[in-house]
Amino acid sequence: MIYFITPNYSVAFIPKAGCSTLSRCVIKAFQPHEERLIVNGAYPTGHGPDTTMWQGFAKKEKYPTHPTLALIREPVSRFISAMSQVGLLDVDVALDSMLNSTPIEKQGPRHTRTLVLSKNQHFVPQIKWVHPDTKLYRFPDHLTEAAVEIGFALPLPTINTATRPKPTLTPAQEEAVRQFYAEDITLYDSIIQPGIVTGIVTANYAPPVPPQIIEDPGYEP
Repeated sequence: MIYFITPNYSVAFIPKAGCSTLSRCVIKAFQPHEERLIVNGAYPTGHGPDTTMWQGFAKKEKYPTHPTLALIREPVSRFISAMSQVGLLDVDVALDSMLNSTPIEKQGPRHTRTLVLSKNQHFVPQIKWVHPDTKLYRFPDHLTEAAVEIGFALPLPTINTATRPKPTLTPAQEEAVRQFYAEDITLYDSIIQPGIVTGIVTANYAPPVPPQIIEDPGYEP
């Protein structure tokens, strides 16, 4: 899993849970060189520093080097937003890809791409980013409290609000989504106040272990 690097926290990079806004805030608060490039850049009409996605500029790490903090979105809402993000409306096809890794051929304007939603970070359960000591906040309800804790200046920009069509779930489809994200729902419901540490983790949780760097002892004749 990926985390934003900030001075005091490794902040979970969870797609569809504010990561576009967090990317911009991380750069603005903690990366002065990149911030100067963004502020002084040239933009097309209607675009600017706070209306562009900057995930590629924000510094990130695979293994948390600080205490972790995560913004968790209501799981069904996140699923619907993720469907919109990847341009899908067929919920049954999406569920099949999530459960069985069935490829989805998506025709684009220039080429066809293959999606496997079980491997797509927009659909991975949010609890996968969470550790026993993670500080938890609801997104977007607790976004301001999380921003203050991380050290961001207010007000925050709103970036990458979904504008594509979104699917409407039948009751049976919503129940299937809830079953798939059962751990996420338990996690989300446990966040009864901003910054709570619940200790809830996924059933197969294992602490992240960074790869060891083995020094070459050199050749000794």
